[in-house]
Amino acid sequence: MSFSAVTPCVSTAHLSESTTLSRVAVDVKHSTILPCTHTVHKGLTEVTWRAGSEELVASYLQGNLTVGPGFESRVHLSTEGIEGGNLSLFINPVEYNDADVYSCFCSNVQLCGVTLEVFAPTVDPVPVGDRVKLPCYAPINRQTEDSQLNVRWEKEGKVVLHLHSGSVTLGSGFENRVSVSKEDIRKGDLSLVFNTTLFSDHGSYRCFYNKEKTAGDPEEIKLTFTAREDNLTVSEGDSITLPLHSTEPVRVQFSSAGDQSTGVSVCVVEGGLPRCETQYKHRVSIQNGSLHLQQASPSDRGVYRVMDHRTNDIISIFSVDLIEGTQPYAPWATLAAVMVMMVVILILMMVLMRRKRKNKVLLGNRTQKDTDKCKTQEVQFSSPEKKELQKIYRPVISHETINAPSPPISPPVTQTTDCCWDPGHMSALCPEQSSTDIQRMAE
Repeated sequence: MSFSAVTPCVSTAHLSESTTLSRVAVDVKHSTILPCTHTVHKGLTEVTWRAGSEELVASYLQGNLTVGPGFESRVHLSTEGIEGGNLSLFINPVEYNDADVYSCFCSNVQLCGVTLEVFAPTVDPVPVGDRVKLPCYAPINRQTEDSQLNVRWEKEGKVVLHLHSGSVTLGSGFENRVSVSKEDIRKGDLSLVFNTTLFSDHGSYRCFYNKEKTAGDPEEIKLTFTAREDNLTVSEGDSITLPLHSTEPVRVQFSSAGDQSTGVSVCVVEGGLPRCETQYKHRVSIQNGSLHLQQASPSDRGVYRVMDHRTNDIISIFSVDLIEGTQPYAPWATLAAVMVMMVVILILMMVLMRRKRKNKVLLGNRTQKDTDKCKTQEVQFSSPEKKELQKIYRPVISHETINAPSPPISPPVTQTTDCCWDPGHMSALCPEQSSTDIQRMAE
């Protein structure tokens, strides 16, 4: 707002008769500026914006900005602007509850007045299946407790969602798909959010608030859809999956590549049950709201249309391309290969363990036999002065020739691998060693 005269702050607490209200209109969730320009004293220390008569919006005092409840992080006053006489208030984003009459004060002197009008947005048609928000707004007190919030959404007279006493009740067919935000409601935003949409959601919606069921703004919202278009690429032998996006009866049509007509009927799906043409009857199943066409072949390449069975409105269009020459992934084959490998490993382990036990038994038997033999075996030396070396030896199993010093004795005899250990000489002797080896050991 502009003023015809330059006026410093004066001591008056009310809007002067010569000051007129300016008007600002904005769509909800957009940004806006509430204008106020005024020449002020250089020593000015306080600028305050209020909504209505008392509600604090923002206050600038000696370089510090204080923001009122509900306006946190959304309003701004420029220090440079104030020093230059621009006291305008910037709001981003604008909430529906921001609609009010705003006044700017300089040291308790009202300088400007602005009427802020906030408009609810409209809903444009969206592709079926998308997330969508149906707008509705109402003047809700920002301090309202959760238990006191009361919001009701209806579609053509039937309950879609009802928030009351802190709990939410959902209408049939809308479970796990719609919601409202308690935090947003306190800002005046009663909007209904669809996480995912079905073609059967199209129609007129209304929202109400408080116990008196006062209608929100706008009083009625229409939800409409455009046909959803998707491109699908599948491998030969895989399944083609077509989301139906509707709980109402639908018809699936097929047109081969290059055919511009609506094509031939594949199936009619009603109540989750398919009624298909003969060539598709044994290849079609319905799972999780989608039609699955199994064992795709080159003849399945083309355009599929999902249409409302009653109105013939097109819900979805799928252009399907096929990658030929590939084999479908068979998880059972991989599992079978893994199981065969595990069986082979198990058999090998059993064979090795059995062989190990057998060797252990044979070794134990032989050790006992050698022990008994060595206990009764006395090594003879031909040199009388070496008689004291005669002793009983403990068993040692050796597969190497032992060359121990020994005195000259009788001619050599055949050496065996059953040897005994001489702890006194830290050497090994064999009962049937050659005389040369024994003589060498005695020396």
